[in-house]
Amino acid sequence: MSPNKHRLTVFLAAAAALAAVAAPAQTGSGRPGERRAQRIQDIRVAVWTPREHSESALLSDGQTLRLEQGQTVILRVVAPAKSNPVPERVYLAARYGVERGDDRVSLQAVDIQKGWVELTAREGRWDRRDPVVVRWELAENVLLAEPGLARGAIRVEIEPGPFRYGEEAVAELYRGILLREPDAGARGWVERVSRGGYEELLAAAQAIAESRESEIEVYARGACNQQRLLALYRQLLGVESAAVDQSRWRADLDRMGRGDVAGVVLDLVRSAAYRERHERVR
Repeated sequence: MSPNKHRLTVFLAAAAALAAVAAPAQTGSGRPGERRAQRIQDIRVAVWTPREHSESALLSDGQTLRLEQGQTVILRVVAPAKSNPVPERVYLAARYGVERGDDRVSLQAVDIQKGWVELTAREGRWDRRDPVVVRWELAENVLLAEPGLARGAIRVEIEPGPFRYGEEAVAELYRGILLREPDAGARGWVERVSRGGYEELLAAAQAIAESRESEIEVYARGACNQQRLLALYRQLLGVESAAVDQSRWRADLDRMGRGDVAGVVLDLVRSAAYRERHERVR
């Protein structure tokens, strides 16, 4: 090979190598750690359910994820194609941590490079009004439209699982209708409501309200209809006496005086106020 041809070959090889270094990686490949050719404008947290192997939610920063006790989901930080200048979804490397509520959730099977983590809602008596805060932060360098996109957080509200929901719903019926805590005889209703949901809850409400204890024995223990109605409002609707609507009070008290306790109970359980307070009711 002549010296000129050799120099030309070396020059072309060097130019090709320089171009390979300077050229950005292809967008949309989805592999963590790659440089993105275009600035990412939106980052979300995708929520996957392991059993169904499907995505159940796509959350923006600050949005709320509702889980049942004992439920496990997979979180993945993602740049969705629909809201970004990329041809397809890009999963990003990320780290996770619990800022508040680490006694109520657990993070496990963490894979930083894939940007995912398994999140499990623990069993316990948690107040759904005090949500857990799960924070995430990118673990790779990518072009972002705004620096604030590199980190974010979602809220997690934990609801009772099916059995706990049945247990609490039946306990409210006992306290409201019979003015006492449930005994061993309530276990059958707990299991039925846990399996059958709202329709079984209505059946339980009617059966308890029409029981001998409700129609006779409660009064033999010294209770009056005013006490019972206050207990129903408190247990089923979360309404204390100071907030009771007086016109409704008179109407419901009149019905109970005519022996229609079951009708009053069923109307309360069917009400929008009850269904709103008990989010699992459908």
